[in-house]
Amino acid sequence: MHKHWHTKTEQAVFESLETTADGLSEKEVSNRRAEYGSNRLPEISPRGPLLRFLTQFHNVLIYVLLVACVVTAML
Repeated sequence: MHKHWHTKTEQAVFESLETTADGLSEKEVSNRRAEYGSNRLPEISPRGPLLRFLTQFHNVLIYVLLVACVVTAML
């Protein structure tokens, strides 16, 4: 498939997706759902407050500062 949809004509996009300006028929919708699945994002389980807090510190610069803090404390 062509990645640059904005460079294609409207008719070329319809042909690539095998559809029309009127949309898909109910039969084609059910066929595509059977083949590709529903058009939904996967649900993400929520993180607890402690894990959300700790992920705020997941950064290389934070790790460098922590190492510098440990080295300074040892001196």
